[in-house]
Amino acid sequence: MDPADRQKCTRPRPRADQPVGQRAPLPVALGPEIAGVVQPRGPVRPADYADRPVPVTVGTGAIDRIESLRLVRGMTEADYARLAPLVAALPPGTALNINTAPPEVLAAVLPTATPGNVARLAGVEAVALRVSFTGDLEWELHVAEPDQTRLYAALLEAGKPLGAGPVGSRALMSLRLEKGYGSWGRDYSPEYWPQECGLAGLIRADKDFLNHDGWRAIAGHPARERMVLLEIDTVEADASGGEPIFLPDGTPAGQVSSGGYGHTVGRSLALAYLKAGLAQPGTALEVWLLGRPHGARVLERPPFDPEGLRQRGCPPRSAGAGGRDRTRKGYSGAHAPS
Repeated sequence: MDPADRQKCTRPRPRADQPVGQRAPLPVALGPEIAGVVQPRGPVRPADYADRPVPVTVGTGAIDRIESLRLVRGMTEADYARLAPLVAALPPGTALNINTAPPEVLAAVLPTATPGNVARLAGVEAVALRVSFTGDLEWELHVAEPDQTRLYAALLEAGKPLGAGPVGSRALMSLRLEKGYGSWGRDYSPEYWPQECGLAGLIRADKDFLNHDGWRAIAGHPARERMVLLEIDTVEADASGGEPIFLPDGTPAGQVSSGGYGHTVGRSLALAYLKAGLAQPGTALEVWLLGRPHGARVLERPPFDPEGLRQRGCPPRSAGAGGRDRTRKGYSGAHAPS
């Protein structure tokens, strides 16, 4: 990853509840003038702008170019330079991605929302978490059970212009495999220790939590097995879970915990637990599918967006040979509430 791209994707963002004027900062007197120009009806006092060399739109809609802010009465080039990075002016009908749009933009297009309360959608109070199950930049919305149907219908309606629609659980399973994400009940269970499934780094040993003593009792033990991501050479069937894994010489090595086809990367993938000494990138294996051995190898990184650019709102990289772009209409949508 290019260092400049990394810096661009990780730089701190201004607080959503901090007014733009405080972030710039701008002269107090500019506030009413800016508000007048950016309102859909145009400047509050159109006559004040009649003698400008470049006409200011009046009565036909909000400005659609940030350069128009230079026409605001009292705006200096220094003020404009401080303000421009904090402003977006979009032509009418521009599609917005709610995953990447900042709170200020969402508040501008959602009538009932404010920068500090963008989680109120369609009149429904929601707890919105930036949680990803597929490797894309996503929101997970938690709402009261009586509000689920209302919010679900509103999301589908709002997504129509973007081609969004329901996504089934099998599609989600395929997408999360491409990112190497495990699923509870398949890849994660009480049978495996945190150091075996890659979760040990998420545990704060200095904090108190449920079963803290149980964790401390096994924290220093070496992993018996390790969860890895495999690519399997198969054109007949994909692994689904429980398939045995051997070394090429027939030595038992482990078993698949979940698997499937990654449609956007064009590969047959599986998460598996291998004996700890075999869980090295590039290790050659054989996975038995339909009673026959199929070549496989341990992947060092997930095939989809291995650097995590998508989850930070950065430009996506290519899906790879044989893959397809996740941004096409067939992969946009909402997951039905269960």
